[in-house]
Amino acid sequence: MVRFDFMHSFGTWLAPRLIHGFVDDHPRADIHLHQGIGRDLIARVRDDEADVALCSPRPEGEDLGWLEVLRQPMAACLPSDHRLAHRRRIRLADIASEPFISTPAGFNSRDLLEGIAADEGVDIHVAFESDELSTVAGLVVSGVGVALLPADDPYLQLPGAVFIPLTTRRTREVGLIWRADQDPASTPGLFLDSARRVLSLMS
Repeated sequence: MVRFDFMHSFGTWLAPRLIHGFVDDHPRADIHLHQGIGRDLIARVRDDEADVALCSPRPEGEDLGWLEVLRQPMAACLPSDHRLAHRRRIRLADIASEPFISTPAGFNSRDLLEGIAADEGVDIHVAFESDELSTVAGLVVSGVGVALLPADDPYLQLPGAVFIPLTTRRTREVGLIWRADQDPASTPGLFLDSARRVLSLMS
């Protein structure tokens, strides 16, 4: 058995690819899935409630293994008729006065939004919150606000939304974590081997 956790935003594309790759190699394996926010998934692995987690950001400490999967640049997600939709690049300060749509406090994407706002010395107002980034993008399309989202997530590229890269150097660091003392020959260890092969084919 392998207990695989992943963040909600990877449930439509990245997590299913990793699961499919493992099932192809080990069709009789028992996989238990759980979704949550990054900090909770890290705690679940540390508490032996999960074996492997796909999460962000990278946790501190030497008790967990880490395999970087990708670094996602961040972009302003705007309605296609927005006054700045034609820009090639903007600062968060350019849209700081507008209502924002984001995930709740404690989610990595919310931490990134607040961190970039602090870097630029601006205040933002989060008017709407959702656990799902796809819902955040949908609300942007509806015209009720703007958002900060990963620039290269194919499942957030909704009709009616444009993604304008930000000038910030901050990125969303995504990786797989596991307990450092985990047996490489165990089922979770085999899951990690399979994940590495899948990721190598994607790169």
